[in-house]
Order: sequence, then C-alpha cells, then structure tokens
Amino acid sequence: MFAGLKTAVQGDKDETHNHADREVKNVGMFNKKKHLVQALEKYADQANETIRLCLDIVNAHFEGRSAVELEALAAAVRESESCCDTLRRGIEYHLYTGALLPSLRGDIFNLLEKYDKVPNKAEDVANFLSLVAPEIPKELHGDFGEILGRTHKAAKSLSCAMTSLFKNLKQSIARAKEVELAESTIDKLERQLTRRIFRLDMDMGGKLLIYEFLKMCCAISDRAENASDRIEIIAVKIRT
Repeated sequence: MFAGLKTAVQGDKDETHNHADREVKNVGMFNKKKHLVQALEKYADQANETIRLCLDIVNAHFEGRSAVELEALAAAVRESESCCDTLRRGIEYHLYTGALLPSLRGDIFNLLEKYDKVPNKAEDVANFLSLVAPEIPKELHGDFGEILGRTHKAAKSLSCAMTSLFKNLKQSIARAKEVELAESTIDKLERQLTRRIFRLDMDMGGKLLIYEFLKMCCAISDRAENASDRIEIIAVKIRT
C-alpha cells in the first residue's frame, strides 16, 4: 500500500514539474516574440528615417545647394540605411532563436528581404543626386514632390502594417492595402511625368538623366508594395 502511494505521489510530482516546464517554455517564447516585435518596430522606424533623409537631399538639390552639402546629406542616408541592415540582422537572430513558430519564420525572413529594398532604393536616389546631380527644371519640382510625398506616406503605412502583424491583424491588412493604393497612384503620376519630361525643350541626354531619377524615386514605392504583398500573405496564415 505504501509503495503504491509512493508511486502515485511521484507521478503527481512529475506532472507538476512537466506543467511548470511548459509554463517556463511559454514565457520564454512570449519574451522572444515581444523582443521580436520591438525589433521590428525599431527597424520600421529606421527605414522611415531613411526615406525622410532621402526627401531632405531631394529638397536640397531643388534648392540648388552645393555639392558638399549634397554629399553630406547622402552620407546621412547611407548611414541610416546601414543602421537598417544592422537592425535587420538582429531580427534574423531573434528568428533563429525561435521567436516564432517554424511555419512563420520563413515568411518573416522573406518579408525582411523585400522590406530591406525600400531603404536601399532611397539610398540609390541619394547617391544619384550627390554623384550625378541632374538638372531638373523648376516646373517639374512639384511633380517630383507629390510623388515623393506619397512615397513617404506609403512607407509609413508599410511600417505600420508590419508592426501590427502580431498586435492588430485588421489594422495590418488595412495599412498594407494603403501601400498598394499609393503605389498605384504613383504609377499613374510616373506615366504623366514621363510624358512631360520627354516634351521638355532640352537635349536628350538631360531628359534621360531626369527620367532615370524618376524611375529611382518610383522604385521605392514599388518595393514597398512588394513588401506589403508579403504582409498580406502572412496575415492570412496567422488568421487561419
């Protein structure tokens, strides 16, 4: 009788220990996920800062600032983009340590790969302006300003879409849709501005440089839309 009682008590202890182990594991997973979300927010903020700095150098170029000033602004964009890379590697580390279920880790890796091309394209714009400094007539400044203003808003919507994935799925999907709508609008503006560029009374070489700059600017929203597409796919997986 005593032997049976001892066995039963031992079994109760094992079950209690197993339950405690599961609780500790769950807490560990929660902390990793919490840190991952915080890291995603930092990355998104830095990506937005890169876009903002890109707008600064565009405005400086339109104002006729010196080559030295443009290079300093371009350097700031490069530094910000480098910070994005560092933060992205930190997020990848969190994923490697099991911050999410295996079924979602690959999707977040793919999302980061797409998202990283947004600040990369902003860096391309900054480098092009500091190195080439194309002559852009004042009559086109407003058109470029509208495109880049919408691009900045799209970048903010993208960051909200990503950081809301694990907090507010409905909001995440809504913000991803905003990115798609913005990119569609920017595409239309790009076509209209392309026509205006090639109707300018200037040499073809100058027109081609402006057109190349236009394509670089619009590529930012293109890459943002690619990232938003990945967010919608992840949202569907989380929901189901």
